[in-house]
Amino acid sequence: MASVKTCRGSFCWSLGHVVKWSRSDGTIEIKEVKEKLNISGAMVLNYVKQGKIKHVVPPGRKHGYYLEKDVEKLASELQAFLILKKKPKRPNLQ
Repeated sequence: MASVKTCRGSFCWSLGHVVKWSRSDGTIEIKEVKEKLNISGAMVLNYVKQGKIKHVVPPGRKHGYYLEKDVEKLASELQAFLILKKKPKRPNLQ
């Protein structure tokens, strides 16, 4: 007998067990974006409005996903910015 699988969002039920459904299309949820960039949901939306992160809503869905490559690119840009922003230590002149 074949196993029956029902999916809703990113979760699937199979024989009464809930299993996280992994997306292999290069998208991530807002929770993951916030964790990777260490920012709030409002900042995520700000980056979407600026065009730095692409937000994709699949047909028939209310909630969308974010392109992981855009998030990784922004993370490296923010990291580079933070490194440049650090003030160099001044020599101790006595």
